[in-house]
Amino acid sequence: VADNLRLIHRSTMDLTPGINLNVLVANLKAGDVDAFLNAKEKAGLGGSSVNRIRSVAVQAFKESQKREEITKNPAQLSDSIAIPVPEKRALTDAEVGKLLEVAEGHPLEAVIQTQLALGLRPGEVLTLQWSDWDRDDGTMHVQRSFNNNGKGRFWVGGVKNPRRQSHPRSDRKLPVLPD
Repeated sequence: VADNLRLIHRSTMDLTPGINLNVLVANLKAGDVDAFLNAKEKAGLGGSSVNRIRSVAVQAFKESQKREEITKNPAQLSDSIAIPVPEKRALTDAEVGKLLEVAEGHPLEAVIQTQLALGLRPGEVLTLQWSDWDRDDGTMHVQRSFNNNGKGRFWVGGVKNPRRQSHPRSDRKLPVLPD
């Protein structure tokens, strides 16, 4: 079956005439596609790349189904590779101190200080305006976020969790914010 997958891959790459995909796919099971994808992962491909291969195979088999060239889509029944999510952690006090020390005098020093003090996401701190600062109760109104789609398109939109962030008056002074 693995040879069938390789032959399908070669036949689609070489566009070899006379290959009957229905015959090749007739014996192909979801487990065979899983084994093929796992072999790609063991060969050193990352989980995202392996899942992309699966996605392309699913779409290719769907197109063949539409054209009635095959009757089943074994790739669609296969499992995606689980991609581990890295553990998130907060900076330690020592790391915060080092970051503030390195940021001193940098043009983005105020942005870094505000982000650290209020725990804002990068897109949130970049859209803050003076009108968001409530001097009377020491809170920052977080209402907007700078977003991007990863393809070069940027916009200002809403935040994931609209909230008020308290300004830590006693902990760390933010020179950019008035008392």
